[in-house]
Amino acid sequence: MKTLGLIFPDQLSKKNPIFDSTKRDIQVLFFEPLDIYFDQNHHKQKLAFLFSSLRHFIKELNLKNADHVPITKGQKNGMTDLLSDYIRLNNYEVLEVVHPSDHKTLTQLTLLTSKLGIALKVHDDPKFISSAYEFKNWAEGKKSLVQEFFYRWLRKKHNILIEDEKPVGGEWNFDSKNRVSINKLKEDPPERERIKPDALSVDVMVDVENVFGNNFGDLENFNWSVTREDAEKKANEFFNSLINNFGPFQDAMDVGNPTLFHSLLSPYINVGLLDPMKIIVAAEKKYYEGAPLNSVEGFIRQILGWREFIRGIYWLKMPDYKSLNFFENTRKLPELFWTGETRMQCVAKAVESTKELGYSHHIHRLMVTGNFALLSEIDPRYVCEWYLGVYLDAHEWVELPNTLGMALFADGGIVGTKPYAASGAYINRMSNYCKTCHYNVKETTSNDACPFNYLYWNFLNNQRKKLENNPRMKLVYRNLNKKDDEFIRAVNLNSEDFFTRIKKGSD
Repeated sequence: MKTLGLIFPDQLSKKNPIFDSTKRDIQVLFFEPLDIYFDQNHHKQKLAFLFSSLRHFIKELNLKNADHVPITKGQKNGMTDLLSDYIRLNNYEVLEVVHPSDHKTLTQLTLLTSKLGIALKVHDDPKFISSAYEFKNWAEGKKSLVQEFFYRWLRKKHNILIEDEKPVGGEWNFDSKNRVSINKLKEDPPERERIKPDALSVDVMVDVENVFGNNFGDLENFNWSVTREDAEKKANEFFNSLINNFGPFQDAMDVGNPTLFHSLLSPYINVGLLDPMKIIVAAEKKYYEGAPLNSVEGFIRQILGWREFIRGIYWLKMPDYKSLNFFENTRKLPELFWTGETRMQCVAKAVESTKELGYSHHIHRLMVTGNFALLSEIDPRYVCEWYLGVYLDAHEWVELPNTLGMALFADGGIVGTKPYAASGAYINRMSNYCKTCHYNVKETTSNDACPFNYLYWNFLNNQRKKLENNPRMKLVYRNLNKKDDEFIRAVNLNSEDFFTRIKKGSD
């Protein structure tokens, strides 16, 4: 049967089943203009990374039986119309695709092939270690889905950091050793090698400016690998010079260095330029060569544990998951998420690095911008759209459960067991932002009080009915119950005044 194999910009694994040697007669179509790239404001660097990586992949493969549909300025037809015309023109009878990264695209392809009366074959995505079907089987019958247990199950199955059927070091998880404050850091992170865009990447940047010129961010600081070879160099750079300090300082935040010892490999893994199991095995090897176990285990857990778990949650719970709003929040997203113009230094710096790099590490996302959005009662739809748009590694399968579930607790406890709400004390402990901030992190009700402090208590008070019976919130509510009425009125008034200010853009 005449078959078309479809490749999207985040499906660049060399294990892609469409390139199987027995299927070389399949016509391959590399396709850029997915509707999801036009639906909202994506960072220019994210788009340039995706399209440049795809075009370098096309060059790397050098297939004879392949076509390429690039993004174009003034494009009027959506993905469905473009594909429909191409399929009809060439009389294809089967459409093969690797499992898309979002529910909308999969739905579009399902409806398209049904309308055209052709078969749709969806392959498992090789850039994951477990399949959505495997996760569904693991989740079957469980009252709650706990990432830690799925992680242990995968560790055992793939024999990662396992000796004599037990976890190396006698523990499964060394997270408690990975929370050292930036104030304990005694050496600066090593300089990372910069990547100079080649001619093909420059051409892509021109296309991105032409098609998405009004989007968030700029391309001036583009410093991302777009080939498999360069992505592997970045992996080696991390393993050779950064991993030892990654563990202790993975939750730390520094006013002058947003990347610290983080690997910055997630964009490459999430488009298939790097194979997740190969990266895990390389990390495991570093342990046996002397790297600290808490660093190696913490890194592996992010990929084998959290990444696989989050993807499983997405496909298990969609499409209803996307509309969950446990706290029934309705506030709009403040403009400061786009401009970074705020006197809260931690938020300003998180947005600044996001705008400059298309990146900020997981604690910026969870405990600064995510925590701020949670405490500010922002509608999760707007927050999720922002996270999906601004980060290079953000695809809906990974962004939505992390944002809606982990950061905002808008799923009511599917991903996490409690909200990651925190006052300014946490940010002060893990960063050096507060030392030079306009606000006083030690104050809660004064005029110069840190907004995170009064927003935190205001949030707890407002959400008492929904949270006070949560077993992990008992201590917090015992502390809240000790506060007098004057304190509660003060944090409420401060919060309402703050909400008015940020709505006007005057914080």
